[in-house]
Amino acid sequence: MLRGAGAGFAVGALVGGSLGAATCVTDSDGFGGSCSDRGKRAQLILGGALILGVPVAALGAVIGSASPLEQWRRVWPAVRVVLAPVGRGGVGVMVAAQVGPRRRGR
Repeated sequence: MLRGAGAGFAVGALVGGSLGAATCVTDSDGFGGSCSDRGKRAQLILGGALILGVPVAALGAVIGSASPLEQWRRVWPAVRVVLAPVGRGGVGVMVAAQVGPRRRGR
């Protein structure tokens, strides 16, 4: 859930900050103020980042909590080595390995 919230906030803050910066393309911010002041530009970028970052973080948290969790299980290898006669007077070796969850009762 936290990973989803973090990713959602990062994406929302980037998009919101970009939109806030795009608002200051001209000298006017569209709200009756001037973008020539650096503080005004920073306010619009931070405001856009928060306005979009927080809701998208909540959406990311919901998606992250709804995603299936990883589950780890211990696996035990089963290795078998067999010697068998091959042809006339030869011996062959066969090795088989299987890895999977431990079965109960064995």
